Amino acid sequence: MSPLTPSTFSCHSVMLCIVLLLAHHIQPVNSHYYGSCIGSRDRSKAEASVCTTDDIYVYVNTNHGSLTDSCYNAASQARVRVTGSGVTTFDRRSTIGTVGASSNWASIPNCLGATVTGSNTNMICKANGMQPHHCSGGSSNWFRYGPISKNGATALTISVYGMGCDSGSPRRTWNFTPKLCRCTTTGQGLSGSGCSKCLIGKSAKDGISSCAPCTSGKYQNQNAASAWGCVGLELYLTKLIF
Repeated sequence: MSPLTPSTFSCHSVMLCIVLLLAHHIQPVNSHYYGSCIGSRDRSKAEASVCTTDDIYVYVNTNHGSLTDSCYNAASQARVRVTGSGVTTFDRRSTIGTVGASSNWASIPNCLGATVTGSNTNMICKANGMQPHHCSGGSSNWFRYGPISKNGATALTISVYGMGCDSGSPRRTWNFTPKLCRCTTTGQGLSGSGCSKCLIGKSAKDGISSCAPCTSGKYQNQNAASAWGCVGLELYLTKLIF
């Protein structure tokens, strides 16, 4: 039997005709959100290698060239929300009045440096062609949110909402934990399990090195190292005397 065509199709009841006609004409609303990812200002750095010491951003791809039309008056349009244990929630969206004073509004398409020029607050800015190489989407329009709040190697939950008359619920929610690449507490050593104090007789030469025994003529005679690198004999004797 050949497929039914409009000329051969027939309805057996009025209700059936209505249902079939509605199914034929009603199409799903296309999303204006095309994709999102986590990244830093280093476009070559993959998501898995983004460090706790990096400025971390959320990049969002949309078919909208700007975030300023009437669609963005809805409560959660173009919103990015990032939460995590011990971190200040990052919650930004495009409409002036919901992200704070007008001085906190991004100067699109100015997207240089850690934050938008002329502001020290977390921002949204246009990032066409500036997104990390691992980010992909079906449009050339990219927006960068951040830098986002973080607390070392803490798991973060990222929610990206609809873009421009899109759904009010998150289009994507995922978890991300930045990589611990450097210890920021002076004297700590870096290992596979994280940063830890270097104990008596050991020291780390810098924030990206592990604790190791001091070499001959070098000393670290404290319960926890107060500096990176073992001290020389002269400084060690001075500490003993004074």
